[in-house]
Parts: sequence; C-alpha cells; structure tokens
Amino acid sequence: MVHEMTRAGVSLEDLETMFHFMDLDGSGDLTYDEVVDGFLRMRMVSDNLQRPVNGLRQAFKEADRNETGVIFAAELDRLLRHPRILHKLGLLSILDAEVEAILNHAAAFGYKEISCDRLVSIFLTVREKGPAEMNGLSVLRRAFVEATSDAGSDTLTRSEMQSVFCRPDFAEKLERLHLRQPAWMKIFDALDLDHNGVISWAELSKGVPHLWKELVGRTDSRRAQQQYGPGVRRASSVAATRAMSFGEGAKDLSRRRSDSDLGA
Repeated sequence: MVHEMTRAGVSLEDLETMFHFMDLDGSGDLTYDEVVDGFLRMRMVSDNLQRPVNGLRQAFKEADRNETGVIFAAELDRLLRHPRILHKLGLLSILDAEVEAILNHAAAFGYKEISCDRLVSIFLTVREKGPAEMNGLSVLRRAFVEATSDAGSDTLTRSEMQSVFCRPDFAEKLERLHLRQPAWMKIFDALDLDHNGVISWAELSKGVPHLWKELVGRTDSRRAQQQYGPGVRRASSVAATRAMSFGEGAKDLSRRRSDSDLGA
C-alpha cells in the first residue's frame, strides 16, 4: 500500500504526517474508522495549505540543527515564540492564536520531543477544529491526566471526574475559552456506554467537543431566528461534515442525551 501511495505522488514524509493527523487518540495505532474519517478530514483542510506547511517545515529544519528529526519541547516553544518566526508564519497566514494552540496541545500531551511530521499534523488539526476547540481539548487533556495520575490508569472513573472536572477553577478555564461547562456527571453516564464505570480519553475527547459544537450551533440558530425571524434555517452542511470526525462515540452521546439534559 505504501508503495502504491508513493507511486501516486504521496511522499513518505506526507504519509507520516497523515498518520499523526488520523491518530486522534494518540494511541499509535489506527482503527478503520480513524483511517476513513482521516482521509475525509485531510481533504477538508489540505486545500491551500502547502505554503504554511512548507513554512513550518522550514522553521523546524532551522531548529533541528543536529538533523535528528526531532526537537525537544522547550526548543519548540522557543522556536514558535521567536518574533522572527512568528512574523514569517504570519506572512503564511498562520495566526498567532493557532501557534498558541499548537504549543498548548504539545504541552498538554506531555511531548518531551516532537518530530516535524507531528508538528505539521497538529497544525492541520488546529486549522480544522479552530484554536478555541483545540485549546479546550488541551484543557480537557490536562484535567484527564491530573484526575488519573494517582491511579496510574489510562481510564477515568466517575469519582475521578467529579474530583477534578467539577472544581470551580476548571469551570473558569473553560469560561476563559468561551466554552460552556457541561454537567460532567451526566456526560460521564452518557459516554460510559458499556456501564463498566470508566471512560477512556478517546471517548471523552470525541464526546465533549461534539457537545460544544451542538451547543454553539443551537446558540447561533437562536440568534439568527431572533435577527431574521423564525423561518430562517441555519446552513448545516459544513457542520455536519466536520461532525463526522468525532466518530460513533459522539453519535451515541447525541442519541442518548439531549443537549438540554447535558448542559450545565
């Protein structure tokens, strides 16, 4: 398969970037759904992105003086905060908010070192989801790690979620990102589809952003109706296409709980 894709003009470098972009839960393995959704997502965000991607690769190359293929997290932070690099990236239409979202993501996931392909894949995901949602995911990830660190587990229990996610300071973090604080215990019950008392990071990271999108969509729809009258219908084709990337877990969440029930 790799040989066939390279013959079609897809480089090994591109394949590695695609892998990181498709690996939504960071497990290092790809499921069938992640591959299918990944190709759809890649098509949506790849248009007109060759120049900014090349700019990121060039900046990475400057930082990777030893040509090891990776740089340390501290080096990435210095690189992307350097005024000269920020100016160059800005000329390539990479926003400061997108750069900040990239750095927040890298810190939240605890990358000690990062490859150029992973950096590009993070940028593509930021461009797809937007800085606000990516920063929200970073906040979620930090809370997930904090809640599960004592047990040394990769799954979250109901009591662990309550101890961290229901704290006022966590609600304030979401509020600063203009993201709504949901009723976390109801979120847990909705995501715990097999009723085994735990949820994974993959389930949490797919379900909660989907809820945020639905809540924002409802708010936008109400505002449009107030401005233009009750007959207006909000265009949903783009939102529907983007929502596909959240997978079956988000669909189950949407089916099992109404937005009003899950909201704070």
